[in-house]
Amino acid sequence: MKTDIRVVIDEGSPRAADCMRVFWRRDVPVVSDKPMWVMVPEYDRPMQAYRLDVGRITPEERERLVQHLAGRYAPLLDDEINESLDKYGMPILADDCTVVVQHPLKWID
Repeated sequence: MKTDIRVVIDEGSPRAADCMRVFWRRDVPVVSDKPMWVMVPEYDRPMQAYRLDVGRITPEERERLVQHLAGRYAPLLDDEINESLDKYGMPILADDCTVVVQHPLKWID
């Protein structure tokens, strides 16, 4: 598992306050250092995003994330959000963050 890969949500990003409210910090673990194309409800075109590594957040962080998403995307239920997080993960827009790879030399083949 690539535990050395994180993103830092840019301080000026509209999502920085959400990140602080949910994770109590602006850096979060992601699955890969490469973004993917996703459709996000607020945009009418595909956006590049990193995928939050939900397996590496604490149960408390996950609960706060679920509550945040439930409030933002009502009337989704907590169970639906948890199922979606497990199945699809959560995108973090590449425009809103900087990827950080600690110990990058160990990832070079």
